[in-house]
Amino acid sequence: PITRGSIMTPAMLIAAVRCWRTARDTGTSVQPPLFALLTHHGHDMLAPVIDSVMTLAESIAGRRISTGEGPVLSDDEHRLIGRVHERSRIARDVRRND
Repeated sequence: PITRGSIMTPAMLIAAVRCWRTARDTGTSVQPPLFALLTHHGHDMLAPVIDSVMTLAESIAGRRISTGEGPVLSDDEHRLIGRVHERSRIARDVRRND
């Protein structure tokens, strides 16, 4: 069963994306720091997923995905949260109709 603790919050997602961006920009391996960050929240197995999704996003966009700093989100981060939120809303609606 899905519990509140098993759901990645937008703040955790942004932290993971920023960790991914930093690793990519510095040329270090992406998954070890992502794994370390996500382990604290019980989402460690998502490290390869986030790596793949972000790499795919850059490939599709044809550009570097930008990240913000501190509490300021980039346009890309806003879009990412919006897409995740929309998918969550659709999934809830589908479950209600089952």
